[in-house]
Amino acid sequence: AVKIQSTPRQTDKNPSRRLLQVIGKDMRIVVFGFRPKTKQRRAVYDALVKCATPARIWDIYAFSSGPSKCVNTNPKVRLLNEYFRLLGKSSSSATMDMIEEGSFTLSNELWRISDINSTYTMCQSYPFALIVPECIIDQELLQASSFRARYRLPVISWCHSGTGAVLARSSQPLVGLMMNMRSNADEKLVASLCTQLAGGKMSRRKLYIADARPRKNALANGAMGGGSESSSNYFQSEIVFFGIDNIHAMRESFARLRDYLDTHGTTSSDGMSSFLVSRGTYEDLFFSYLKFF
Repeated sequence: AVKIQSTPRQTDKNPSRRLLQVIGKDMRIVVFGFRPKTKQRRAVYDALVKCATPARIWDIYAFSSGPSKCVNTNPKVRLLNEYFRLLGKSSSSATMDMIEEGSFTLSNELWRISDINSTYTMCQSYPFALIVPECIIDQELLQASSFRARYRLPVISWCHSGTGAVLARSSQPLVGLMMNMRSNADEKLVASLCTQLAGGKMSRRKLYIADARPRKNALANGAMGGGSESSSNYFQSEIVFFGIDNIHAMRESFARLRDYLDTHGTTSSDGMSSFLVSRGTYEDLFFSYLKFF
């Protein structure tokens, strides 16, 4: 909350205003102005807090703003139906009985749905059902999970039922300070993601391991037991570092960029305030700034 004082000459006509500043993660800033000696600001603030930290996930604005298009709002049922679609099993429909009985482990020639995490004992931050290569058994999944930070083993997020192409996710491997720790189960699991190319005379796909961190950060994490994969240990792979700093550095970088645009941007209202922008959104300012480079 910010209090803006009027100039001496305008005191009688324009009393001081109280502003409530809301900074969005998309770089937009919304400012609410209130008359003095009213309780509107507290009411608006309480409403914003309630929307930002709802008691139930279904109270999030994205769900509560309109009627849901989902016939079944149970997240487990919706997840399984999406898995069935990815596996080319759209004719099957998930139900709560199927979940309770554990009869949802469908598969095709390449991938299968595993219930190894049905009680969340293997990985608390992964869903109860996982898509994994059909040739990997659950015991190997357990072994591979112990080699990944917080047990987030490589699992499939998306797959093409026809071509066999996949997108998978995982946490960093626990290779250690010397970057020499290995796991046969983890390497076998990752290699199983490299399916055969159609008409490629038994040739296998190349695996791109995308590491969002800068390379130096990945190496530094080795001191805490983490690190990054080595292309020599993983079948037909290439490591690509995106060079993105951690969330704290990114948040500070966005804040500095926003302040710079407010101070030097042509659409800034007065060149001083970071919350008074008379025209355009911060996305407009951001892209106009990039045109200089």
